[in-house]
Amino acid sequence: TTGASAYRLAAVLSGLVLAVGLGGSLWFVPASQQHVAAAQTRAGLLADHVVTGPAPGLPPGVAAAVRATPGVSAATGLVRGAVFADAAGPVGYPAQGVDPAALPATLDLDVAAGRLADLHGPAVAVDTLTADSLHLGVGDRFQGWYGDGTPADLHVVAVYRRGLGFAAMTLPRDRLAAHTAAGRDDAVLVRATPAGADAVRSALPPGAQLLPRSAYQVGLDRNMADNAWTQRMV
Repeated sequence: TTGASAYRLAAVLSGLVLAVGLGGSLWFVPASQQHVAAAQTRAGLLADHVVTGPAPGLPPGVAAAVRATPGVSAATGLVRGAVFADAAGPVGYPAQGVDPAALPATLDLDVAAGRLADLHGPAVAVDTLTADSLHLGVGDRFQGWYGDGTPADLHVVAVYRRGLGFAAMTLPRDRLAAHTAAGRDDAVLVRATPAGADAVRSALPPGAQLLPRSAYQVGLDRNMADNAWTQRMV
């Protein structure tokens, strides 16, 4: 009958609508995250220049040499790695290691609570999404492990908002570097006068380059777009 056909059709259409809705969500979420991440890096990257180099990272001493260059007001090595936690199964969180003394002039993570100036020793700052998922706040203890399998026992000193644009966790540079394969800086964030930037550029080791913030941002945007596309394909 017509009524029975309508009921059968409704059952099929309901499933189809749900499938389309779920598929659309999965397709557009990475793009939305990419948009937010790009906006966060544009707002949070204060350094006027960034030193980069080929894998496995910049040679030891580059950050210190840049920091000592006349005309450079601030510089921090930036190490990238991962920290893991057992949240209903092992979960990896992108991590960055920085020099907290240079952050006010090079990187604005948009702190919601605590102080990045306290990022020394066994300390960690976490972004708001990670803090919510792991139920962490300033003064709490985080227990997990680094990418090399070494246990991580850290205390939370700050919570910040720009985790999508930079990293879910931020640690002292030397602490994170000790648990990465190369132990080298992936980049050096620099604040300098034009003359200072020229001096840094002329003294860089082979393979390293000094990029203006705009050029570095273009590379970040391209990587984010590639990652978003990969996630949609998966």
